[in-house]
Amino acid sequence: MSSIFASPNCPVNHDRYGDDDMDNNFGPATHPNAAEYRLQEGGDQRQYLADQALIDDLPASFHEALDESIRRFQAQGGSFAGVLSRLGLSTHTAYSWRNGKATPRVVSCPSVRGLEEELGVPSGSLTGRLGFRLRIPDEDIPEDFHAALDMLAKNWRAITGLGFSDLATSCGTDTERLYKWRSGQGKPGIKALPIISSLEEALDSPHGTLLKRLGFKVDDGLDHLPDDFGKALTELIDRYRIATGNSQRDLCEAIGTFDAVLLRWRKGLKPGVQSIPMLTDLEKALNVPLGTLVGRLGYEITRANDYLPDSFSGALNALAIRYKSTGKSLQPLAASLGIMESTLYSWRYGKAVPSAAKYSTVCNLEALLGAPAGTLVDRLDLESNEASSWSHTFRDLRKRYLLSKGGVSARKIPAVKNRLTALKRFMESFEASKSDNAVVLLGPGFKDRLENHLEMLRNAGRAHQTVKDRASHLNFWHDLYRDTVIGDGLPESFSEALRALLIKRSREGVTQEEIGRRVGVSPATFGGWCKGVAASLRSRPKIAVLEKELGVQEGTLEMRLPKRQAKKKVAEKKRGLATPYRKKARGLRDYPYGLRHFPPTLEKEWSDLKKYKTAAFLPPGIERNTSWSSVDLSRAAPSSIELERGILDDGKYSASAAISGQNLQRFFGYLILPNDCSEPKLCGEGLAKEDLTLSLFSRFDVIHRFLEFKRLRSGGYNTDTENFLGFAAMLLAKDVGFLWQHPEYGQKLSPSLSPDEWRSACEECHKEIRRFEKSLKKGNHVKQTRDPKDPLQGILARTHPMEALLELIEGMENSRPSEKRAPIKLALHMRDELVVKMITANPLRIKMFSIMTWRENGSGNLYQNKETGEWRLRFSPSDFKNEHGAAKDPYDMGLPERLWPDIEDYLKNHRPNLAGADICDYVFRPALNANSEKNKAAPIIPKRLSLKIDEWSAAILPDCPGFGPHGVRHIIATDYLKNNPNGYQVVAHILHDKLETVLKNYAHLQVADGFRFFSAYQNGVIDNYNKKSEAA
Repeated sequence: MSSIFASPNCPVNHDRYGDDDMDNNFGPATHPNAAEYRLQEGGDQRQYLADQALIDDLPASFHEALDESIRRFQAQGGSFAGVLSRLGLSTHTAYSWRNGKATPRVVSCPSVRGLEEELGVPSGSLTGRLGFRLRIPDEDIPEDFHAALDMLAKNWRAITGLGFSDLATSCGTDTERLYKWRSGQGKPGIKALPIISSLEEALDSPHGTLLKRLGFKVDDGLDHLPDDFGKALTELIDRYRIATGNSQRDLCEAIGTFDAVLLRWRKGLKPGVQSIPMLTDLEKALNVPLGTLVGRLGYEITRANDYLPDSFSGALNALAIRYKSTGKSLQPLAASLGIMESTLYSWRYGKAVPSAAKYSTVCNLEALLGAPAGTLVDRLDLESNEASSWSHTFRDLRKRYLLSKGGVSARKIPAVKNRLTALKRFMESFEASKSDNAVVLLGPGFKDRLENHLEMLRNAGRAHQTVKDRASHLNFWHDLYRDTVIGDGLPESFSEALRALLIKRSREGVTQEEIGRRVGVSPATFGGWCKGVAASLRSRPKIAVLEKELGVQEGTLEMRLPKRQAKKKVAEKKRGLATPYRKKARGLRDYPYGLRHFPPTLEKEWSDLKKYKTAAFLPPGIERNTSWSSVDLSRAAPSSIELERGILDDGKYSASAAISGQNLQRFFGYLILPNDCSEPKLCGEGLAKEDLTLSLFSRFDVIHRFLEFKRLRSGGYNTDTENFLGFAAMLLAKDVGFLWQHPEYGQKLSPSLSPDEWRSACEECHKEIRRFEKSLKKGNHVKQTRDPKDPLQGILARTHPMEALLELIEGMENSRPSEKRAPIKLALHMRDELVVKMITANPLRIKMFSIMTWRENGSGNLYQNKETGEWRLRFSPSDFKNEHGAAKDPYDMGLPERLWPDIEDYLKNHRPNLAGADICDYVFRPALNANSEKNKAAPIIPKRLSLKIDEWSAAILPDCPGFGPHGVRHIIATDYLKNNPNGYQVVAHILHDKLETVLKNYAHLQVADGFRFFSAYQNGVIDNYNKKSEAA
């Protein structure tokens, strides 16, 4: 019981109740009948008061009962004025209660109880007629947590005469938090559950009264636990936190694991048998019987090694039997280890014992069989120095580093401590322990894992310098690991190390040819590796298989491969020649802020908006100005990010939805950025994801701060600013706006708005947006942050800019790889070359090349006239971006005869070597890899083709940072207009665009170009004049 009831003289705070309650200075603890304030435990308080009212003979109403009690008291010679004086009640208050002009509030309950005592009437005679209850039965308490807490708190105040601040203080919280819980403005989190338990005790309510209204089970038995391991663990951890007040991190420290491990188990990841010792420790920490958790996994309720034989073969055989009992076969297990099944058979039955060279293989075998690390290795009689030369755990790596710094005491040095902390956090994020082999994180794939880790830090709002330092520390550990692997007694070069390992295997009777066959490489390739020929990118996955076959640590050979320099020079050139926009964009990569995945409530709102904008028919009373068009996904070719936001319920794709979704991702990404970040480019509103809603578009102050945030990042207002304002105005427009027509969105704000208030808010925000747009336009504040001419300056200055495209094509033709040695690489090259040639001849947008189809029956976009042999392109208006403008008519154009042989060669000899060529009709296909396997029949992403053009133009053209397919359109338009001053309409037809668009965006003519035509015209006039003069 809280100390609030134990104090014999609890002070009463009068100031909080107002003037009407200044007389309520009578506390229950000081009352002669204070014991009656705590009636029978579990009794029905309401029934008690009802019975009490029946045994007295007073009138039914409170006012009449009080008046009658006073009359009887005075008739016996009592002084009512003395009663008021002793109770501290004013004459005015008592008169009002007696004559029915006022009714005591709940906080005046102590004073009313004092009147009962002074006037000599049974306890409850007056309070019972006011409906006050001293202990409320559970069935009368509302199911809603907030309403329940409010009722209990008010009843507690009536009983004790104390204020809410006293209640909050006694429970270890503050008045503001208690108010939010009572009013529904906030809900206790898991960390606040100990406070809720204290509240139940202070309010004299049964244990669990409030907890169960928050969704927590409060019984102590285990028979109600879910059968699912993850759900059972979650419930036990929640109960642990309530009972102890400790956090999940405290629990992890108690059992020696990471917070991320428990989090994954709670989400449904099943622990392996090697985790049984940790699980038994967890059961002890949670104070539940042995087997409560382990039993839900189907494992024996013992430690993993307790029941295994002492010998290596016996232990392996027992583990293998258990592995096979799950329905799995040992053959694929042996293949994944890079050993023969017969070898595994020999180990199981004691016919052979693994050598030290197989140390890493045995370690991997333990993991695959679900045994704790060391279960099998510890049973092998391996010399420690020989075995350690094949093992590089995180613990070994840390020891080596500390020794290089002078020993364990070096951990106190700040720089050393920072590096150790960086490695620790990196290991935690990937759930690795000190006993794990460092190859799992620092070996092959390290760069991808590093980038994922750094992205997690950025999303967590870490400062740019912190992320940069973390990358530096982890790269140090990667280099240290590589030096450790290189220093394992093998030569430094790949070929020499390979030869040394092959000699070692040959002593075991395994030939080079046999190893090559098992790895899956030809004798010629394998011989080339031994002679110093570098492994190609395509063959590098085979290196991992080779390492397993040779029985060495993963990464031993791959770490020795020479680093490829394929595109390094091009990348350096692009950085040196980068345009201002590209430099700025590159700098912003370290400050991402878009919210890619919406929380469920926001995702539902977004889905409703898409339905509203794309539905063929709207419900009665719902209007809209414009709709979003959609196309079949096979004719869209969106990127994965565009697809996430642009896909509709019917499987079609809407580009308008994708653009609007991107607006929302940026807007809501800004809102959840911390508002106290030291980096302005990552400083937002600090909202929680759960608070995100489309309703926030009714706040112009938030919209304005978001646009200022974007202006800071981009360096000014741009077309993105105009697009976002237009999108926001569309949502808020009177009578036709999505949000304006859905007043229920006003309820999602705090404080909530009524329908009329919501529509007024929408109209006011819409008005401010339009005013802001006018201000931007009037002041000419919207600038083009990306000038398409920037990467083309040198090219557009030429008399014939198109010559640069011819140079590009010639350079690509001269760079073709060998068909015999690299048919796949040649196929990709010929694809890129044909794209450049076709877009030079028909400068359409790159999307058209992405969705371009070819069928042998001539029904595709690319087709051949069988009579003339001419190759042509045709598209329907719906395929184009501007189908309601210049592209309203079907497109059917011939391709130059110089391209016909290239098209036929590509379709016949190279396209079949690319992904999905046999199952789809698209002309241009990606290379075979994991992603293309998933999307064999999908169009190639336009951006992939764009990047290839950019790479080739940067590599071949001097003084050019590279340009994409849109740059080709600008080059062709400028070339024609430079040499045909009246050719604007022709250019519009070439680009399949409007004349206004050409005049606005593609006419990159200089003053000198105009004077060139004028000079030619003037020279002609002078020549004619001279001829006439000579004739005269």
